[in-house]
Amino acid sequence: MTSKLHVAFLMSVMFSSLATAQTDEQLETAREKLFAQLRQRLEGTRWRIAWGAARKEPNDVLLISVDPTRYSVIPNGFRAFVRLDFFLPQTSPAGTNYDETIYYEDLNCRDYRFRLMQLVHYDSQSGNNVYTVSPEKPKWETALPETQNEVVLESVCESLEGLRQTHPKRKGPS
Repeated sequence: MTSKLHVAFLMSVMFSSLATAQTDEQLETAREKLFAQLRQRLEGTRWRIAWGAARKEPNDVLLISVDPTRYSVIPNGFRAFVRLDFFLPQTSPAGTNYDETIYYEDLNCRDYRFRLMQLVHYDSQSGNNVYTVSPEKPKWETALPETQNEVVLESVCESLEGLRQTHPKRKGPS
């Protein structure tokens, strides 16, 4: 098991390598190391990686995963649990830091729409739920072009459509 001190050291080495990366190739290599660390969080879990993305900052990367054991087919899409893992801590509206988010939502893949049922931000180190949103009356929203919502919708729909093709007996919610 890796100690927290060892992880902190590895993170500082990765951050310094990103800060000194001179070429696109060096930056890409450094980002791959960050992705590898995020993928380790998912080892031994049921989450299936749907997408990995670099965000605005050089050391800010994101993995999008879906739970392939708990989804259902709905008209034009899926109802699913979606997980986002961030390398850098994010700040919730309540001012608490988190690095993992789990959504329970409906995804209308055809019309680029989603309906959030529940969202929970977690601190992966402590395992604590730091912020929760559960709309009383969930409503459909459009995933705007070139936003995180669009990336999540496209990657999860593609991943689940692939699963549905290999498991065609999957039914909708009861």
